[in-house]
Amino acid sequence: RHFSFPWQPFFNYVKVLHSLNWVQLGGGARLLTDFLLSFLPAAGLIFSLYKLPFHYSIFYFLALFMPTFSGTLIAMPRYVLVIFPMFILLGMIKNEYLQKFGIMIFTGLLSAYCILYINAYWGT
Repeated sequence: RHFSFPWQPFFNYVKVLHSLNWVQLGGGARLLTDFLLSFLPAAGLIFSLYKLPFHYSIFYFLALFMPTFSGTLIAMPRYVLVIFPMFILLGMIKNEYLQKFGIMIFTGLLSAYCILYINAYWGT
């Protein structure tokens, strides 16, 4: 491992995902979920600046971008789980259809990760 700037893993993953067959189990699909589960909370950081107290946004920023200094997004979903202001933002969603869509997405991810774990494709 080496030090890198926090934006480098995002650009590296875009290049790798562009050239991969991400449909196969345990390969590019895991890279895609690592990328999405680190990019979407980064988008939520913008909303936290407007909706939450500033000290929550500082914690959100530090907890989200500290793991990216390693140069990879591997196991980023595990690091995202400790960002409690993100869950406060998710609790502020009032649109019922958006809530149900989120529940379906997260249930699908839970099922996919359970299947990967049971079939010994779990890499992080």
